[in-house]
Amino acid sequence: MSREEAARRNREQMPTVAAWIDDIRKEFPNAKVVYAEENGHTVGRKTNVIESWPIPEGFRPSRPVQQIVAEAKKRQGKIAP
Repeated sequence: MSREEAARRNREQMPTVAAWIDDIRKEFPNAKVVYAEENGHTVGRKTNVIESWPIPEGFRPSRPVQQIVAEAKKRQGKIAP
């Protein structure tokens, strides 16, 4: 499976994670996914994230997580527009 095919499959299987990662990459374009899970699908290796990548002091996502989740569900047709 190509990298592009794997990325497409991951977006389909984990839409909320994909939306959250997109939001993170708006602020940190070179951010890498270490571990993610959603809907029983997992990518990466679970580690102690605090040790492997400390979150910068003062970091705030550009949108609340609840909004990102709601938008992902809306895209999936789980919430009426």
